[in-house]
Amino acid sequence: MSLGKTVSHRWYDALRYLLDILHVLRRTGAAPWLLLAGLGFIILLPQGREMLRWLGEDQSFGLWLANLGCLLGSSAIWGLAVWYCSRALLAVRDSRNAAPLAQSPWLQTLREWLPRLMGTLAAAGVGISAVLVHAWSIALLDLGLAAALLCFFARRRTWFARLLRECDRAQVPEARAAALRSAPFVILFVSLLVSAMLMCAFLVSPVWLPRVVGALAILQLALAAWVVFLNFAVLFLGYLLRLPALGVVMLAVLVAFSPVNDNHAIRREAAAVGARAELGDHFTAWAGKRAAAAGERLPVVIVAAEGGGVRAAYWTAGLLGAIAERSAARHGGAADSPFLRSLYAMSGVSGGAVGSSAFAAMMAQTEPGSLPICVADGKPASGWRACGVGLFGNDYLAPNLAALLYADLLQRFVPVGVNVWDRALAMEHAAENDWDRLFPQHKDTLGRATQALWRDLPGSAAAPALFINGTLAESGQRIIGSNVLIDGRNFPDAHDLYDVRGADAQQDRREMPLITAIHLSARFPFISPAGSLESDGRAFAHVVDGGYFENAGTATALDVLNGVIAAARELQRPLRPIVVSIRNDPGEAGSCTQDLAEPRPLGKPIRWVSDLLIPPIGLYATRTARTGYTDGLIRDRVQTLRGIEAAQPGGDALVEPVYVRLCLPSDKDKENNPPLGWTLSRASQRYMDASLERIARGEDLAVEAMLDALDGSNDKPVIAKAADEKLQAAIPRPSLSASQPRMTR
Repeated sequence: MSLGKTVSHRWYDALRYLLDILHVLRRTGAAPWLLLAGLGFIILLPQGREMLRWLGEDQSFGLWLANLGCLLGSSAIWGLAVWYCSRALLAVRDSRNAAPLAQSPWLQTLREWLPRLMGTLAAAGVGISAVLVHAWSIALLDLGLAAALLCFFARRRTWFARLLRECDRAQVPEARAAALRSAPFVILFVSLLVSAMLMCAFLVSPVWLPRVVGALAILQLALAAWVVFLNFAVLFLGYLLRLPALGVVMLAVLVAFSPVNDNHAIRREAAAVGARAELGDHFTAWAGKRAAAAGERLPVVIVAAEGGGVRAAYWTAGLLGAIAERSAARHGGAADSPFLRSLYAMSGVSGGAVGSSAFAAMMAQTEPGSLPICVADGKPASGWRACGVGLFGNDYLAPNLAALLYADLLQRFVPVGVNVWDRALAMEHAAENDWDRLFPQHKDTLGRATQALWRDLPGSAAAPALFINGTLAESGQRIIGSNVLIDGRNFPDAHDLYDVRGADAQQDRREMPLITAIHLSARFPFISPAGSLESDGRAFAHVVDGGYFENAGTATALDVLNGVIAAARELQRPLRPIVVSIRNDPGEAGSCTQDLAEPRPLGKPIRWVSDLLIPPIGLYATRTARTGYTDGLIRDRVQTLRGIEAAQPGGDALVEPVYVRLCLPSDKDKENNPPLGWTLSRASQRYMDASLERIARGEDLAVEAMLDALDGSNDKPVIAKAADEKLQAAIPRPSLSASQPRMTR
């Protein structure tokens, strides 16, 4: 036989074997698809690997043992479910299909071993992910469990020969078919019963119990329940009853009930929101309480905090705390921070809104001239930085997954909305519970009405204005929650959270808890649902994550800057507004090292199935691009104002703005960069803490330049690492004050 024919035969045989594998996989029902989804999250996504890092670190022994036991148990259940559901569905379908091809030894081997290998792979997913993050003890235990399951799958008939003798005797088709018809319904009943019990338990304990079970265990238990339900209740039952369209019926029910079972109405207070000042009047009142020495400009700090999950929240709150401590140390005081005295407003998106709002709440509940006091990791702590990050070292994914995969999933098939099943409540309750433990003397701060932050707390007068940015799903416009009135003159084409009107003039002006307003900006797609704005029990608008519109908060920060400048000119008050853009994505750290005058470099071209992937990828990329665009707008506004003011007669500029970018640096090993997610491992926390400690010691050149601008000793209009290396190299390095507070967490 010629070489060409040999190669052709080998290609043909390989293709035939591949088609046979796909043929058998197709007949195993939903198992392969759910297996791919589960392994994709656990192994491929950084969020899944971060959960393994978190589990392998220094938790309390009791919590670690509970998490590990639940994780291994769920891996075993998930592997057994994939194996048995695939095997049973294959056997039932084969009992009615005896085509000659179906009797080949090769296909018989596939029928036996593909379910076994799929079940083993399901159980081994956690172990593979643990290897990637070097959690060796978890990897050893889970891979050992997977190997034990494979032995069970292959040797179970030998081990239980006496028990199985009656069923397998003479391979009686009728007895085997009868057993295969009854066993799946027993397993389905047990699976539904266990799922119902878990759902009830998670509703009774929406925070503590999910954290004890763990996010990955909850995911694997839900996947196991799904594969049992889809394979047995939909495919198996449909096959027996000759009703192949049961899945279509379920989909139709889901669509039919969707207009009447929305359970994502945001929480409201009984009272309507009070009167709020518009931006110019609010700034005038704020500036009137802050005196500047004769001939000096009043520094005004405006912060824009980028989104990025709990990573963004941790970095934003920690960075603000580190700057506050460094500012105080430069002036010889432990609590008197010029930075905090000059902090006028914070515009946040998603995780950045969570971090900045939590920091503002901490300022509001702290007595003027004092440091915040908290209980971090079960130990007393104090300081802006230690208490600022204390809220964000907890697991926020497990409570959310427990609600998402159980009660809120069932809600989609119930014709009446049940508000207590809303998964958004799980996230909010988790934050409230963690705040209560962190600040036992101020337990209700996050649960108070939002406007109470500037009215009822010891440090309310010092709290900065908040601009919490969400996106209206129906129009794509910004919707901003604030203690300042949001009007079209100061905030073009933006809606006020407390004054938004629906298409038919529906409106709800009632107050809401602070944590609810914050969460509206952090409605990450699918993980958190869109928040429903309702009137008379019917939704008239939906609020989604603020990152849909623009992910850095700089668009609203630019509006605030313009309003502040207009008010200063009206007052003829010399001013130095400093806009600080806080960026937290190490993967986009290049945006902090490039000159803003140049466009951001292009990414790698899309080559695979480009016709399918380019539209969604291009749409998503506009979010990051819009962030760069608004960065450029602020830079251009700052530099233009500097030029206009410098051209004034006598060169006496009224307004001298500064723009600063402060970024989380990227590690050379990209695996060490903290991922966007809802849980931070200790390794990720330590990574950010190291950067925060350098800032507190005065070793970050950009922060030192910004604080010099705050003191009036640096007149550079743009402070960014790439654009200012020469300037920052010449910055004097002030010595640390002995009274500088250290991180006690």
